Amino acid sequence: MIKTGTCKIVLVLLSFFVLFSIRMKSQGRLNMPGFEDTVIQNKIYHPYANYLLVSYGVGFNFKQHNSEQAGSVFYTFRFKKHFFRVGYSVVSRNFILSRTLQKINDIAVLYGKRIETPTANFSFFAGITYSYGTYFYFYAPDERNTKVYMLFRKPGLYAELELTRKLFYDIGVGVSLFGTFNNAYKEYYRTATSPFYGAVGIKFNVYFSGAYKGEIGYL
Repeated sequence: MIKTGTCKIVLVLLSFFVLFSIRMKSQGRLNMPGFEDTVIQNKIYHPYANYLLVSYGVGFNFKQHNSEQAGSVFYTFRFKKHFFRVGYSVVSRNFILSRTLQKINDIAVLYGKRIETPTANFSFFAGITYSYGTYFYFYAPDERNTKVYMLFRKPGLYAELELTRKLFYDIGVGVSLFGTFNNAYKEYYRTATSPFYGAVGIKFNVYFSGAYKGEIGYL
């Protein structure tokens, strides 16, 4: 399962950025030209509001040559006209919450671009990660042909392209393409043609935005 320490780090990061974004909003620093509130069927929404993206899908580990399960929880926020994303991503040989020995964990801080309309949200984010986990190394020469796995803890890179179709202005579903990369192979495969380790894949998303502000006449 996901380590308790990892969960604590992710929760602390998310809590910090949620509180930070609320503080910025309370100071009126989000009401800039091009980001004015919009009214749809008597309801008031704030464009480019912060949102939570929960995702699950499939990835292809391009070093282990396996199809694996992938999941992530990301919080997207903005400061003035700059967009940031923080959260946790995992690519695992088995179910992402299982104690499988082949897993890529990423705690990510990303920067990107976002386009939002009343019916859709489109974004691209990329940035740095703290990447850790285990991967298959070789079969031990014994009678049982035991699999040997290696630990890694490395800085890495993460990128994600997201397209969400809104069911409501602040709730939607969509898909995203992602890639995660680190140089874990360099530590054990010094003669490898490429030291990079990681995965690419596709995930299905559920989108929860904080855009709703109230109804006209009830504020």
